[in-house]
Amino acid sequence: MATPALTEKSGSKSQLGKLKPVPLPKFDGNILEFKSFWDQFEVNIDRREDIGAITKFLHLRSCLSGS
Repeated sequence: MATPALTEKSGSKSQLGKLKPVPLPKFDGNILEFKSFWDQFEVNIDRREDIGAITKFLHLRSCLSGS
């Protein structure tokens, strides 16, 4: 017999599979917004071990705008 906690936890995993991907943050060069940008980028891309360095770099470049 499954405990309610285990049932609830496994139900949460199936719901996670249905979530839409979170869009990557954009950074336009405003230094006041960098910390927020980097915190989001780091969690979503940089810390992931299943993504190679080149792919991480390409994701980073896609988040940058301005000159």
